[in-house]
Amino acid sequence: MTCSPSRQSWLRRVLDCDQKAAPPPATDCSCKPNISGTTALPARASPRAMKDPDHAGPQHFANADAPAHSAAPLASLFACESRDHRAHYPPTNPTHACGTSRPEDNRAPAVIMKKMPYPFRFAMCNEAFERRPFTEVCRTLRTVGYTGIELAPFTLGDDPLALRAAQRRELRDIIVGEGLDFVGLHWLLVVPFPIHVTTPDLALRERSWQYVRGLIDLCADLSPDGGADDSHGIMVFGSPKQRSSTGGITAAQAVRNYVAGLAGIAGHAEDRGVTILVEALPHSQSDVIHTLEEAVAVVREINSPAVKTMFDTHNAEDETEPHAQLIESHYDLIRHIHLNEMNGGHPGTANYDFAPIFAILRKLAYKGWVSVEAFDFAAGAETIASESLEHMKKAASASGRLSE
Repeated sequence: MTCSPSRQSWLRRVLDCDQKAAPPPATDCSCKPNISGTTALPARASPRAMKDPDHAGPQHFANADAPAHSAAPLASLFACESRDHRAHYPPTNPTHACGTSRPEDNRAPAVIMKKMPYPFRFAMCNEAFERRPFTEVCRTLRTVGYTGIELAPFTLGDDPLALRAAQRRELRDIIVGEGLDFVGLHWLLVVPFPIHVTTPDLALRERSWQYVRGLIDLCADLSPDGGADDSHGIMVFGSPKQRSSTGGITAAQAVRNYVAGLAGIAGHAEDRGVTILVEALPHSQSDVIHTLEEAVAVVREINSPAVKTMFDTHNAEDETEPHAQLIESHYDLIRHIHLNEMNGGHPGTANYDFAPIFAILRKLAYKGWVSVEAFDFAAGAETIASESLEHMKKAASASGRLSE
């Protein structure tokens, strides 16, 4: 093997100083230098996600909490699968111990990358904006920093099922045009006509479930087509007044009517790509399905991919387990999270500690939405939106320290 003149000159000077130097690399090495001087981004993280983690899409979630990747300059410049040739090259220090100058190293320094925050997806329920124009609501949420909007059907009109196909497309296009994703529906059965899904009045009960079936179509119609998983939104099934026992039947009988009705529309929900979420409500609101465990029992009995459950901090007053532990116990069936204070205020106005919730969601690599659902609108929609998002982001940041 013959060294190049510059390499020979350097080697001679080193030997003159009575120092041992490793020979230059063999000429048959298949390594190719990385002349870009850059280090690779973490797996599956796009440049946009690196600049703005809040806009990271679902494709980044699997590795979003992985340790940041960085590489030393020498390692990034000469990557060889067979062996490490860094020992064959002189140190990066341009001056030898004896004062002899060595070849200048022009390679770029390593890029030190900070650990990316977990990309939680934040949305807000729209009823806090009351009668504001829909475009203005969407624009405000996006300006504040949300990426999703969750709709209460009653905000779309006295009878939201009366919306024609063109009107539904218009709403969908406004959401997309303002840079938001449609999350789904909640407060499903607030309408100015009789609706009750567990009543012993069979005719009324059947009409009520037909109405829920119509909401499935509305939810699907408001969702853009072409999603990777064919998902067309979620429907949070709370509606305490419209599901509680009535007409002289017991709570147990009301639960049976609820299960039968929900099972009857599950197939249609599956066909439309909509997921109905059984929401647990405390005794102060309803006597039908008041703990997450009871909600899970209903979901397992129906056994449909279109029927799952969710967790709402405000509705967890009857739960005896720590809320984070509760989420972990039933995580396989949880598809959505509502955050608010236990008193119904927006996050940050009372003393609920959201950090453990975010910590367990981070640990479990939760990919769904985290929505703000406030019940007290006195502060004004913009204040509720901005203060809630700021508080949730702080809690999410603190959750990273809890999970380390």
